[in-house]
Amino acid sequence: MVHDAVFVIAKMKELDLKVSIQTYNSLLYNLRHTDIMWDLYDDIKVSETPRNVYTNSIVIDGLCQQSRLQDAILFLQETAGKEFGPSVVSLNAIMSRYCKLGFAEVAKGLFCLMLKYGLHPDAFSYNILIHGLCIAGSMEEALEFTNDMGRHGVEPDAITYSILAKGFHLLSQISGAWKVIQKLLIKGSDPDIVTYTVLICGYCRIGNVEEGLKLREVMLSQGFKLNVIAYSVLLSSMCKSGRIDEALGLLYEMEAVGLKPDLVTYSILIRGLCKQD
Repeated sequence: MVHDAVFVIAKMKELDLKVSIQTYNSLLYNLRHTDIMWDLYDDIKVSETPRNVYTNSIVIDGLCQQSRLQDAILFLQETAGKEFGPSVVSLNAIMSRYCKLGFAEVAKGLFCLMLKYGLHPDAFSYNILIHGLCIAGSMEEALEFTNDMGRHGVEPDAITYSILAKGFHLLSQISGAWKVIQKLLIKGSDPDIVTYTVLICGYCRIGNVEEGLKLREVMLSQGFKLNVIAYSVLLSSMCKSGRIDEALGLLYEMEAVGLKPDLVTYSILIRGLCKQD
């Protein structure tokens, strides 16, 4: 269908019919995973069709998805100072890609570039960078950027706190993760199921199944339902500590709330029962 659209545009040009930038943008978006995207962009320039901010953002997103990050930055620099120059969306795309590749320091530089261009980072910008720093183990910097959000008129959201909680969990710093949750509660926001699950996994990981079970009670009291991951982690910790009967009780609870134990869950219980015998 995309090739059909390219054919139609070619026919329109033969008939001297003007192709709108909206049509070009739609096609660019669908071709952004391919090299044809760049040819189409050149075609837009030759036709002197007025571009808009979405045009450039799509091109940068496409270059990022093709892992052509240097080309994306060069394109960004070329458009700087022009009518539709770098945008928060386009810089977010490049930052996200660098963070996924483990280059949080480069993402920090792009964040500073965003401010240099007079752009205002949004919550997504901060969350991308905070996530990259957490994955890199730079929790102190991640917290600094979280505090920086308020100074720039951006409020940390549940996603921000969930990212931080996961970061502390990866470093086995469960007390840090719990402090993040407490901040979220003080602000009047409720942690989501992902954040609670991260904490339960963290407590069980360091052998503190009791705290994990307490969190389970908190979740249930707030109307949350544990997922299979949380139940499996709790089951594993209880089996390791020889509390097989309680583990079986959790299995029955899972089934009662409509969750189907998976292969991992049953494997955990089988190992626990075998060790007991």
